[in-house]
Amino acid sequence: MNGVSYDVLQGPLWWPSGPRIPQEDGRNSFIGHQLGGVVEVPNSKDQRVKSARAIQITYYLQTYGSAIQDLIGEKWENEFCKLMRKLQEEHQDLQLYSLASFSLWRDFHKTSILARSKVLVSIMLILTTATLSSSMKDCLRGKPFLGLLGVLTVCISIITAAGIFFITDGKYNSTLLGIPFFAMGAAGTELAALKPCCELSGSHGTKGVFELLSGWRRTKENLPFKDRVADAYSDVMVTYTMTSSLYFITFGMGASPFTNIEAVKVFCQNMCVSILLNYFYIFSFFGSCLVFAGQLEQNRYHSIFCCKIPSAEYLDRKPVWFQTVMSDGHQQTSHHETNPYQHHFIQHFLREHYNEWITNIYVKPFVVILYLIYASFSFMGCLQISDGANIINLLASDSPSVSFAMVQQKYFSNYSPVIGFYVYEPLEYWDNSVQEDLRRLCSGFTAVSWVEQYYQFLKVSNISANNKSDFISVLQSSFLKKPEFQHFRNDIIFSKAGDENNIIASRLYLVARTSRDKQKEVIEVLEKLRPLSLSKSIRFIVFNPSFVFMDHYSLSVTVPVLIAGFGVLLHHKKKKRAKRKEREEIECIEIQENPDHHMAAMDPTVKMSYFFGRGLNLGNDLHVGEHDHSRWEQEAEEEDVQDENLAPY
Repeated sequence: MNGVSYDVLQGPLWWPSGPRIPQEDGRNSFIGHQLGGVVEVPNSKDQRVKSARAIQITYYLQTYGSAIQDLIGEKWENEFCKLMRKLQEEHQDLQLYSLASFSLWRDFHKTSILARSKVLVSIMLILTTATLSSSMKDCLRGKPFLGLLGVLTVCISIITAAGIFFITDGKYNSTLLGIPFFAMGAAGTELAALKPCCELSGSHGTKGVFELLSGWRRTKENLPFKDRVADAYSDVMVTYTMTSSLYFITFGMGASPFTNIEAVKVFCQNMCVSILLNYFYIFSFFGSCLVFAGQLEQNRYHSIFCCKIPSAEYLDRKPVWFQTVMSDGHQQTSHHETNPYQHHFIQHFLREHYNEWITNIYVKPFVVILYLIYASFSFMGCLQISDGANIINLLASDSPSVSFAMVQQKYFSNYSPVIGFYVYEPLEYWDNSVQEDLRRLCSGFTAVSWVEQYYQFLKVSNISANNKSDFISVLQSSFLKKPEFQHFRNDIIFSKAGDENNIIASRLYLVARTSRDKQKEVIEVLEKLRPLSLSKSIRFIVFNPSFVFMDHYSLSVTVPVLIAGFGVLLHHKKKKRAKRKEREEIECIEIQENPDHHMAAMDPTVKMSYFFGRGLNLGNDLHVGEHDHSRWEQEAEEEDVQDENLAPY
C-alpha cells in the first residue's frame, strides 16, 4: 500500500541483520522487505524506524488438498481485489495496488484487448507506406493498389494460419500479437532489390510483394505480356524461395523440441505456418493481381481510375489539373523507353542527389568515421546486454500488474524477493558439520530460519542436544510449543517410524540486500545458489514466483545463438551463390559482345551455360541471324576437312 505512513511505537526496528519488529507473543519478525521509503529517527542510537512511505503485505493461502480449497482460495482472491478497488474509491488519499495469483494470467489475456488500437494504427501506417512505395506520378505505371493488395495478401495468409492453428487446438498467448508484423516483414525478403522504386522501404514489411512488383518493372515493355509475366516470376522465384526457406528453417528450429520455452515454441510454430502460407498466397493471389494490373498497363488504362488514358492531343485541350491526373508522363518520348521508371521520386533522389553526395571524396572519410562509431556502439551494446525478465516488459503498460510492479520496484528494491530454501532429504541437524554447511549456504542473506532460532534457543536455555533423540525431543516438546516459535511448525515435516521420529524435510527463507538494479542481482543470487544445490552434501532447492520470469532468459540463450549462427551460415551461402550467378551473367554478356576473345579463357561452367543459353534463346534475346548460322556451318565444314586431312597420320 503506497502512501501509508507506518509509525512504529515499540522497540528498535533496525537491527544489523535488517529491520525487525517485536510482537506480543515474543517473536521478532523480519519486515525489511515489507517496508518502503523508510525514514529513520534522527540521532537514534539503535537506528529506530520513524515511518515508512509504503507497506507491502503478503497473504499466503492454502492450495494443496481438495479442489474445494482451490475454489475457496480463488474466491477469496477475487473478493480481496474487489475490496482493494472499493477502498481506493473511498480513500482517494491512498494508493492501493493488489496482485493475486490470477493477476498475471488475467493481464496476459487482457493484453490482446488493450493492444487492439495500437495494432490498428500500425496496420494503417503499413498500408500508407505500402501505397506510397508503389506509387508514381506516372498514372500508367504507378500501381498504388498493388501495395494495398500486397498487405491484404499477407493479412489473408495470417488469418488462414490463425484458423488452422485454432482448428488444431493450438494454445494462444499474447506473444502471437507480433506475428502479423513479423509475417509482413517475412512475407518477402528482397525489397532491397527493388532498386528502381522502393529502395528506401527495405525495412518495411511485405518485401516479397514489392520484389514481385520489382521483377515486373525490370522487364522490357516491348516484350509480349506473357513473356513479361514469365520473366518477372523467373527473376523473383529463386531469391524469394531461398529466403523463405531460410525463415522457415530458422523458425522451425525454434518450434523444435530443442526449444525449452513453450511460449517461444508456440510462436515459432505459428510463424512457420504463416511463412508457408505467405509464400503460396503471394505467388498465387498477389500474382494474379499483378497480372491484372499488367494487363491494364499493357492496354494503357489508368492505374487508379481504370479508364483509357487519352492521347496527347486530347490532353493539350484540357486544364492543367486534368493533364496532371491523366498524363502518363512519358507521352512526349518513345513508349519503349530504356528505363521508364527513372522518374520515380525515390530513384530520382537516390540517383541525382544521394549518389552525388555519397561518392564525394570529402564525404568518404566521414562515412568511415560514422561506421566506426556505429561499430563501437554496437560492440558496447553487446557488452551491456541484460535479461528481459522484467514483468513490466511482458504486459500492457496500463495493466494492474505493471502498476503493482512499478511501485514495488520503486519502494521495495532494497531487498530481494523472499527466497524459499527447501531441504528435501533427511539431515543430521544436530551434527556440527551440517550446521556449518547451513550457515555457509545462508551467508550473505538475512535468514528467517527455524534452525538458527532453535540453535539460539538451545544456547540460551543451556540445553545440550548433540544426538538425534535429544535434538528432536527438545524441538517437539519445548521449542515448537513456545508461542514465539509456534509459527515454525509449518516449516518442518516429521515422520514417525515405530517409536522414532525423523525430520524428512524442512524449509527456511532467505532475503538478500539489493540495489536499484534488483533484477540483475537476483539472477546472480540464483546462479550462485543453484549450482550449490547440486554440488553440496545438502540437497535443496530454491524458489520464488519471480524466478519463473528470470529463468526464461538463462534457459533461452543457447538455442537463439545456435539459430543465429545457422542463419548466418545460410545467408553467407546464399550471397555467395548470388555473386557467382551475377559473375556468370556478366561473362555471358561479354561473350555475346566479343565471343572470339573470351571463348578460350572461359570457365567450363560458364561456357556450358553460355552454349545452353544461346541454344534456348536462338532467334529471341540474342537475335541470331542467318549470317551467324551460315558462319557456324562454314566453321564446322572447315573442322571436318581438317579432320579428314589429319586422318592418314
